[in-house]
Amino acid sequence: MKEIIERISKIDAMAYESEQIGKANLIEEKQKFENEMKQYRERTLEGAHNKANALYNQIIDSATNDLQMQEKKNHEISDRIIKCYGKVEKDVIKDILELFFKKVQEKNLA
Repeated sequence: MKEIIERISKIDAMAYESEQIGKANLIEEKQKFENEMKQYRERTLEGAHNKANALYNQIIDSATNDLQMQEKKNHEISDRIIKCYGKVEKDVIKDILELFFKKVQEKNLA
């Protein structure tokens, strides 16, 4: 009977040791999968962050380019307006002075 109890005890000890090894293996596998999931999440988030930054930079570059083009057009229009205004201003001044001198001559002759 003692032999049977010793065998049962040995089998029980082996079963307990096997259970502990199995638990340790499961914990190790769980940690491995958690680490893989964490790395995947970090890679995915980093990729999304990089894509978002690239898209943001494209939008900023496009807006900057559009702004520069609009400023160039505005400058060209402004230059044309100033040129036309200068010509009109000279013509108006010329007409006013001619009229002024004409009136001065008429007054002097009268």
